[in-house]
Amino acid sequence: MAAYCTAAEVKAFGRDSTLDDAVLLLLIESVSDLVDRWCRRTFVPASGTRTYDRIDGKTIRLDRELVALTRITTNAGQTFLPASVRLEPRSGPPYLWLTLTGYSDQFLYSGTEVDAVSVEGTWGYKATVPNPIRLATMKWVLTEYNKADVQGFNSIGAAGMSVGMAWASEAAPPMEVQEILALYRRRRIEAAVNGQ
Repeated sequence: MAAYCTAAEVKAFGRDSTLDDAVLLLLIESVSDLVDRWCRRTFVPASGTRTYDRIDGKTIRLDRELVALTRITTNAGQTFLPASVRLEPRSGPPYLWLTLTGYSDQFLYSGTEVDAVSVEGTWGYKATVPNPIRLATMKWVLTEYNKADVQGFNSIGAAGMSVGMAWASEAAPPMEVQEILALYRRRRIEAAVNGQ
């Protein structure tokens, strides 16, 4: 997991060079993870390939946000480069689905439609961590640092034990941090099935 800020940045932001680096590193890692959970997305880009079932011949709905497309391949031996694909929404990145642009282009499959299409690219929110996310992380870290018994953290850290934040997975950030993160939080859409 990547951190959204450094101990040096937190010290500079808090205007306090005496903050303990070991405690800050524990908090930065935990808070960065909580930012991801709270926002329901990750802000650190990562290259990789994800596979999808061939459901529609021209469109794939992505299960993760895409920053940049490298290529698409199918188990039928097809390769599509970015020039032959429209990434949506057009206001992206991040992109949430892609459509082949050629009139006769279709995702073909060989044998099975399951995991028939591989999408290679850079996954995440943007190519770099947005500055408001970095700021929100620093503010949240300082809030938790000021609440913590720093001496207790030092003793535990010195004993070689791993310490994580003891928050629920849906722990709410401080209100000031929530205001920053609100613009980046993915909305959860739930639908009733058969009237339930």
